Amino acid sequence: MELLTGIGITAVAILTVIFSRSITTFVHEMGHAIPSLLFTNGQVVVCLGSYSDISKSNKFTLGRLTVYFKLNLLSWIIGLCWHEKTNSKKQSALIILGGPLASLILGLVFIKLFNHDGLSDLYKSLINLIIASSIFDFLVNIIPIQRALYLYNGSIMYNDGRQLQMLLDERGLPPSFSEGVKFMKDKKFEEAKVIFEKIIEDGFVKDVVNSNLIDCYIALEEYDHAIDNMDQYSSLAKMKNQDNAKLGFIFYALGAYEKALNYYNNAIHYDYTNATYLNGRGLVKGELGDHQGAILDFNASLNYNEGYVDPYVNLGRLYYNLDEKKESYKLLEAALKVDPKNADAHFHLGRYYDDINETQKAYDHFLEAERLGSKDHGLDFYLGNLKSDLENKSS
Repeated sequence: MELLTGIGITAVAILTVIFSRSITTFVHEMGHAIPSLLFTNGQVVVCLGSYSDISKSNKFTLGRLTVYFKLNLLSWIIGLCWHEKTNSKKQSALIILGGPLASLILGLVFIKLFNHDGLSDLYKSLINLIIASSIFDFLVNIIPIQRALYLYNGSIMYNDGRQLQMLLDERGLPPSFSEGVKFMKDKKFEEAKVIFEKIIEDGFVKDVVNSNLIDCYIALEEYDHAIDNMDQYSSLAKMKNQDNAKLGFIFYALGAYEKALNYYNNAIHYDYTNATYLNGRGLVKGELGDHQGAILDFNASLNYNEGYVDPYVNLGRLYYNLDEKKESYKLLEAALKVDPKNADAHFHLGRYYDDINETQKAYDHFLEAERLGSKDHGLDFYLGNLKSDLENKSS
């Protein structure tokens, strides 16, 4: 009986903590959402219990606001607010500050309630949890943290304090900087690169400009320029952990796999749950012939972010090359469930169907890979051969 009582008390305590965290997380995200509705004209989306994973989520909509709530006991402390671009940095700053300020105000209100006469011990315990949770939300968000938060789709964001710091770093930069950032979002990296290079030439040498320029060089596969700028960038500002990962990717692309492995190891040492870094190191280990190590890294990447499509594709490709075709097929199909427009997944599924002589399915996947911009070697060869086979069958 005592055991059951203990289990019951523990369960109630856990549920109470989750309940209090759910309330404070909701209030924090609404602190972002309300000014977002005031300063933008588009949809505002709030995710509770995930970083943008809306699958299996409950949803309610109120005008332009949509809230997704996911009951996930392992992720009940997290949330996200998404909104369209604002018209000014002041509006952006108010939206960023809205979350921490909402948390602080909630904590102060409950501190006031705690001093109210006549409250039972149970209510006081609950109020204490909400106060602690609110202050926690305020502090972990208002203090800038360099470590990036990786969203369900693999893209990144930062905590409120770091976002505000980045916004302040943009002070004094010419208006063309915002144009460059917009070009980057639209994947027009050549245009963005020209703008950032001109800003630096004009003497506006700032961390945020150099970092964006390096990202443009990497996207354009101008790796030598990226390395040169990285050397200059690291002399101007302290090298960040994500810079280790960038160098890991650059040296992987250049075929310097041992160097790439060293940089990825450094990045993962300080951020071992980073799905992107683990996926990158898995690619490097695969090239070095450490297939088991690559499999472990890809699986770890999926474990930390099951909505990140790249490790599904890379693991599927690796299993295919290891002649484990059925396992490869399962992973590539899973990749398309996460991202139906993933060109690499379609390409490798085309290879799978070609191997089992399902010519039409193979051709369809290769054709879709081409339409989606696949750069895989051999795509034209596969399409030509399969088209010829299909024409011969129909004649």
